[in-house]
Parts: sequence; structure tokens; C-alpha cells
Amino acid sequence: MKFIFAICLSFIFFVGCKKEEPVAELDTQIVKNEVIEKPAVAHIDTSVLAGKWLKIVVEEYFDNFQKLKGSYKHICTPQYAAMKWDASNVDLPGGLSEEAFVKKYGPKDLEYKGLRETFMIASSEFGKVVVANYFVKEVTPKGYLINASIQDQTFGSRFLREVHVIKSGNTFLIDNILELENNYSGQLSAL
Repeated sequence: MKFIFAICLSFIFFVGCKKEEPVAELDTQIVKNEVIEKPAVAHIDTSVLAGKWLKIVVEEYFDNFQKLKGSYKHICTPQYAAMKWDASNVDLPGGLSEEAFVKKYGPKDLEYKGLRETFMIASSEFGKVVVANYFVKEVTPKGYLINASIQDQTFGSRFLREVHVIKSGNTFLIDNILELENNYSGQLSAL
């Protein structure tokens, strides 16, 4: 009898001292007249993850620019990386003419493709580059449109970009960037 009392007392002590865990929503399923309860899968807002991913990879890209030798292919779709390479090199030796670029990629959003400008910012010289702020503007069938204000803290310049991010396996990739505004005095019209 003392043994059963000791077990009951131990059980009450264990349950009473147990750290309270957040209660997960339960999904119940009836199998052969038995109720089986299992935690529901938590919903993760991938648009939030896409925005955070963009901030991290842009800042890491500029922090590691020398090590990466300026290559942004690891964070972009192959199609966007090729288009941006061609756009950056328009009218340079070995690059396309503007006319050849338009013929290859079409005239749509030409003024926002960043012809003759580097990736993400419109400057080949930069200091500490950060994504000052961003927000998910729209969820599309293919991904997310994210407005981002990118700031060069060293030189005081700001760049407003609309970035199309798509899901790719367990990560994301940049599928397009509309280079909306470049401001070398640090002031942008909107974000």
C-alpha cells in the first residue's frame, strides 16, 4: 500500500512541477473506434520567410562581394542572372548593344532593368550595403513581389527595388528586379 501511495505521490509531484508547454492544436482522427490525437502542422507564412531571406542574402552578397567575385548566380534564377549580366554590360566591350538587348529580352520594363548598372545597386563602388526596410507587396502565383529599400550606409545612397522572389526547393531565388529608383543623396520618393 505504501508503494502505491509513493507512486501516486511521485506522479502528482511530477505532473505538478512539469514545465507548461504551449498547447498545439489537435487534429483528431477516428480509427477503429479509437480517437488518435496528433499535433496539427504549424502554418508558416512563406511570404515572411521570403522577405527575411531577401534581406539576408542581399546583405551577405555585398559583405562577401570580393570572395564571391561579384557573382550573384547563387541567389538568382539562371534566366534573371543572364539577363542582368547582359543589362549591366550593355554597350561595353563584349556586351550587347541596347538594340540587341531589346531584341533578346523585349522592351517591357526596359527603363527598370538597370541597363549599364550593377546588380541590386546602381554603383560599382559601395561601402556597407543593407536592406534598410522591405515589405511583401503582393503574393503572386509564382512567388512574391517585395519592395525593398537598399541603403549604402557608407556613401549615403539609397535604391528602391521591386524584387520578384520565387520558391526553389527549400530556399528562394530572385527571379526579377525592377530597379525603380536610384538616389545618391539618400532620399527616396516612396517605400
